[in-house]
Amino acid sequence: MKSFSKETSRSAFFALLYTFGLYRIRLGYATLVLGEFTATTFLPLAFVGFYHVFWGDSKKWYDLAMGVALIAYSHFLSLYLTVFIFAIILICNILIKNNLSKERVISLAKSVFVAILLMAYVLVPFLTDYLGKNLKVPARSASFVNTFNDLISSSLTSNPFMAYNIGFF
Repeated sequence: MKSFSKETSRSAFFALLYTFGLYRIRLGYATLVLGEFTATTFLPLAFVGFYHVFWGDSKKWYDLAMGVALIAYSHFLSLYLTVFIFAIILICNILIKNNLSKERVISLAKSVFVAILLMAYVLVPFLTDYLGKNLKVPARSASFVNTFNDLISSSLTSNPFMAYNIGFF
């Protein structure tokens, strides 16, 4: 946040809210989903790197590469969702503004290349050992999907140990 906003008080407030957000507390302490908990630690780094590549200082492309690689080391589903969100934002930016400079495309290419090199340590074994090996998915009875109203009401009660919620903040 300090790199994005240049304000110390805003950065400290964001750090406190993000670190002690109910969703992160539930992931780390209530349900012990340590892969996703660790991946959420690196989401701000990836998002600020994405911001720098396309709207800020494009020379800071390495933040995007490091953030994406660290997410990959922690949780592949979070990596997939993060890249999906980046792609949607990028497509919307191209369609609405249509001002993608050559320098920013080069920064993105450098970031993708370095991220793939950093992820190769886990990506190569994942591709060779898991894909195409007829792995089974979890049973359908293991779903915990709430309605939107349930999500909002449980989030307003701010109890991370009782229900799935995104927290008050």
